[in-house]
Amino acid sequence: MFLNKYFLLSFGQVIIYQLNLAWSTNFLYFFKFFSINDYS
Repeated sequence: MFLNKYFLLSFGQVIIYQLNLAWSTNFLYFFKFFSINDYS
């Protein structure tokens, strides 16, 4: 039971980390995209 709870907790943290990483890269990508649009 304890192992299962610990596994779920770490799994949730990994998902949150992945989501934050994806959001950060998307934000940088859009920022770059809009910067390029401003220059043209």
